This record gives sequence, C-alpha cells and structure tokens, in this order.
Amino acid sequence: MIQHVRISTREVSQPRAESASIKRRDFLKASAAAGLLACVGPRAGAVGSGPRGPRVIVIGAGFAGLAAAHRLIERGFDVTVIEAQDRAGGRAKTLHGFVDHPVELGCAWVNRRDPYVEDYLNRFRLKTIPDKWEWLLTQQAHGGGNYRILSKREHNDMWRVLRELNRKMSRLEEGSQETIGEIADQMGLNPVARNLIDAEISSDAAILPDQVGGYEWWYEADGIGPNKLLQDGMSALVEHLTGNLDIRLRHVVTGIDYSSSGATVHLRDQADMTARYVVVTAPLGVLKLPPGELGHIEFNPPLSAAKKKAIAAIPVGTFNKVMMRFTDNFWADVPNPYGNGEWSFLYQLNDHFDGPTLFNDASYGRKDAELAGGAAFHGLVCGEWGRSVEMNEQLVELMVSRMKGVFGAGTVEAHIPGGKALPPFHMMSWDDDPFARGCYSVAAVGTLPHRRQLGEPELGTLFFAGEAVGSNVPRGGFRTATVVAALGSGVDAANKIT
Repeated sequence: MIQHVRISTREVSQPRAESASIKRRDFLKASAAAGLLACVGPRAGAVGSGPRGPRVIVIGAGFAGLAAAHRLIERGFDVTVIEAQDRAGGRAKTLHGFVDHPVELGCAWVNRRDPYVEDYLNRFRLKTIPDKWEWLLTQQAHGGGNYRILSKREHNDMWRVLRELNRKMSRLEEGSQETIGEIADQMGLNPVARNLIDAEISSDAAILPDQVGGYEWWYEADGIGPNKLLQDGMSALVEHLTGNLDIRLRHVVTGIDYSSSGATVHLRDQADMTARYVVVTAPLGVLKLPPGELGHIEFNPPLSAAKKKAIAAIPVGTFNKVMMRFTDNFWADVPNPYGNGEWSFLYQLNDHFDGPTLFNDASYGRKDAELAGGAAFHGLVCGEWGRSVEMNEQLVELMVSRMKGVFGAGTVEAHIPGGKALPPFHMMSWDDDPFARGCYSVAAVGTLPHRRQLGEPELGTLFFAGEAVGSNVPRGGFRTATVVAALGSGVDAANKIT
C-alpha cells in the first residue's frame, strides 16, 4: 500500500488584478449498465412525480453519485444525495475568472465516442475543443538550466519506445507480476527514453511505473477515439447532472450503522438520516482514512475483511495542479518539429525527482476572444515527487524557471502580468483535500480482484461505487481511474439494488 503524505497547502490562489481552462486519460467514460440503459447515460432531470419506492441515500455528489442517483430515480426509488463539500462534482472542479475561459483543476478530458459522453454532449448541447495530445519534447542541455527541443527523428524514436512498451504489455496475461518499470528496464533504454516513460506514466497513472502493473494498465483500457475538452468546462456537465436532484451540501458523514433491513447515516453537526439502502461513492482515499481524521467514515458493523483488504490494497495516486496566468499564450509560437507543429503537452525529460517534468497548455484551442484576459499554463505535480513537494510560491518559482529554460528568460518575463517576478497562480492539491485524499486509484499489480471486491454490497444494504471500483464500458472494456469508470460504477451499483 502506498503511504499517503499530505501536502501542507490545500488550495492557494492569487487574485486576478487586471481586467479581462496522461495519452491523457479521458475523465468521462461509460458502463454497460447491465443492458438496462441501452448504452446511454442516466437521464439528467429524469425525476418522476409519481409515488416513490424505498429511500436511498447516496453519499457523494461526484460523477458516481450523480449517475447512481439518476438511475435509482429512473427505477422508482426515493433518493437523497449528501455531499461533504460545498459544491457538487467531486474531483471535477472548474476554475472560472482566472482567465476568460474555464480551466480545469480536476478532470479535464472527455471522449466523444464513449456512450455516456456521446449522449451527454448531444443532449446537453455541450461544445468541445479537440485535443490531439501532441508533444513538445525537451531535454536539459548539458546539465544546465536550458532545454533543447528534440528533433523530429528523436521524437519518432520516442514514439517507437512507447509502441514497443505497449506491445509488451499487450502480451501479458492476468496474474502477471511485472510492473511497467520492470518491462521498461528490460528494454535497455537510454536515459532520455527511460525518463519519458517515467514522465508519461507518472503523469497518467499518478505514480511511477515501478508501482504500476503492466497487465493491469493494459487491461484497464483508455478511451476510444480523440479526446476533447469541454468548451464551458466540466462545471457545465456537473450543472446539468445535478438538475432536479435532492442534493444536501456540507453534509459530512461520520459513520454508518447498517443491517440487512436498513441503515442510519450519522452526520457531523447535523441530525442522523435513515434509509433502506445506502450507496457509498466516497473516494478511495477517504475510505482509507484512519479514525480521528476528518472525512473518516466509521462502519458499524465493520466492513467485511475482504472489503477492508481491497481498500488497503489499491493505491491512490497524486496528480495536483498549478495554474499560471500570462498575458498571452506565447508558448504556442514555439512549434514542435513534427506533425502539424502544434502541441498541448510539454515534456522535460529529466529525472522524475528533479522537479516538474510535464506541463500543459491550459488555453489550448481557445479563440482570440477567450485569450483577451490572458492565457493559462498548467504545471503538473504528480507521482512520488508530487507527494513530497510543498505547494507554495517556491514551487511556482521552480516552474517559471523551467519555462525560462525552454522559452527564454526574456520571453517569459515579458509575458508576466504587471512586470512582476511571478505570474498570478492558482494551486489545487487533491492530496490535501479532506474529502478526496488523492486524485484517483492506481492500476497496481494484482488489484483487479480487489476492485471487484470493493464493488460488492455489504448485507444487501450498503453498495459501493466510484472510479476505484471501475466498470465495463461498451466497446471499451474495463475502465478505472476516470469519470466514465465512476459513471458506470454508479449505474452498476444502482442496478444491484432490488
């Protein structure tokens, strides 16, 4: 089990002074929903006016909880959603007002071809921005602070490395104990290529490849088709999904007493709530919390030994964010030497523990009118390095220094608003969020059976859902660590209640 190290600063933001948005895992995927939804997502606002059935309390208003609530209402249950935060969305959180377009502090990408996503985008008329996930690969020049952009030939060499890695993972069978790190070590890679694998996996799995199972990573497949960003942000999708639901915010669960006939949910500073069934969608990091920690849920009777073992066995990764605002997206003027010249991700092929190795253009694909108030550049704080670093101004200094090494000190400084030493910034640490405690679950060796156990009901009263449980997706296989995994598992849990 990965030991969780909390980051001291939960969320830090600098106000905007002047006038006027990992292969990335898509954060919207789907489940077969036992065939009952015909591969279509839960219908937002499908709240009937007729008699309601038994009461169900859904704990958590993230995508798993919202999907479960809608499916339960479709099936005729009386549903109340309770959420510890002061907002719905869970680990989907959109920052507005930082620049003139939304930026994502949590999940960011959707996949057009996933059944739920296709349904949502069409029904809610949500506009998207294509992201081709193209690289700008750089390497530190002679150990100094400057970086050189890799040539087209070197870029093609890096693609061959990843294709070979994927080929080797695709040949593994269930039960394999090989990690991605071990597979990479056997490939005899040069340091640059090995650093690429560390940067890619740690920024996608949120942990270094020596802790990610090769079979599990391949089996827990990514999405189908091109990734896209939501033009109006994930908050637009959350808003649609919360419509007409009975959601109680700032309801912090401290314990659940349950039996085969029903449950009582205990809340901090509020009256108990009772229901025939409870769907628990609290993040895995919260389920791991020991007694006495804010967010800990005391189960009475205790969860089964198999359930507790599953919770302990599946690691939680680190994927935190630093958003920096500049006067414009000057970085887009530096083309990559391959493809169409565009890029959305900047890799610095350093040792993982040297500092940030991956950045993202958070203003990618935005029109000029959306950039009038500035552009956002996003530094990823992930994996083991991310767990050890302090989220503070010194981290921003380090990131700006890294940017200067690629784009030139004069260029970067000329685009910092107000001529200041550092750009305005906003930090999001999911590790330190008391009701998240990490970004998402890790595809560690041997964890698939634990995910199945995590989704098993307790005494026919408690049901579990979330990205850590995962879900089978039509045309996409088994998914975890994504919103689609959460959506699918929410529907799956709702369909288990009889």
